[in-house]
Amino acid sequence: MLRTVLCAVAVCILALPSWAELSRAEFETAFVEAFETVYPDRELVWLAPFSFDVVEEGEDENDRINIDRAYDSYLTDPDNLDAVLDRWVSIFGDLETLEIQEIAENLVAMPRPYSYLDYLESMDAQARLPIHKPLIGDLVLILMVDSPEALRGALAEDIDGAGLSEEEAWNVAYENSGRLMGQTYRDIVEDGKIVLFASENSLIATLIADPAFCSSGHALAERVFILSDRDVIAASADGSAKARRAFWQMVDPLLQSGLLMSITPLACLDGNLIVAEHP
Repeated sequence: MLRTVLCAVAVCILALPSWAELSRAEFETAFVEAFETVYPDRELVWLAPFSFDVVEEGEDENDRINIDRAYDSYLTDPDNLDAVLDRWVSIFGDLETLEIQEIAENLVAMPRPYSYLDYLESMDAQARLPIHKPLIGDLVLILMVDSPEALRGALAEDIDGAGLSEEEAWNVAYENSGRLMGQTYRDIVEDGKIVLFASENSLIATLIADPAFCSSGHALAERVFILSDRDVIAASADGSAKARRAFWQMVDPLLQSGLLMSITPLACLDGNLIVAEHP
């Protein structure tokens, strides 16, 4: 099943899926309609793409939800939109607001391309951007709050409420990533030329956010790799020159066609994350 999902997301070397019947905006509209039909006393107030406040009559505080994972679930089963909506509407209908102490326990540092922030601003110039800082190349680190069913950007009031400074919040996020990531997986594709790394809880990208990653001894650190999708890292078969050449042969056309999430191939050198040099 994992191979099917990875290859569906990446078309076995990271091309975009052809079966995504609804765009993100269309899915967002369908979810709002389904949610407000089931819960007529609640209103979803749009904050940013896929992010909403749940405003309920008679309640002083609002839940905040992010439906990224609902859309990911839809992409793995696009023929069953109604079933996907029913499941996620039910999940978010019962979702309780994270308690203050839970925020600190669920902070993660998530790499995303700068275009993600540009997209948020293009949708709403007044939208509050999550806490973020540069990583490398076209990648920015975004501080996020993870839970079993939601992943959303962390705002200043989140870390203030948790009693953390911004520096402390980043350090907590680095420490949390390994615990929250769950089991990791590898899938070998393209006749062994590419290895796809993923994780049980869709947090594989947090690996490269940790400043200690390149000195951690992780198998990925000896290879050349790229964040090909939100939840997939594509890497060379190993750290040899031959394997790296094969990686570039597969990835170069995809970089040129814009099919990868990031455009920055990466590697480790002397314990530091660097932009990989093209052979």
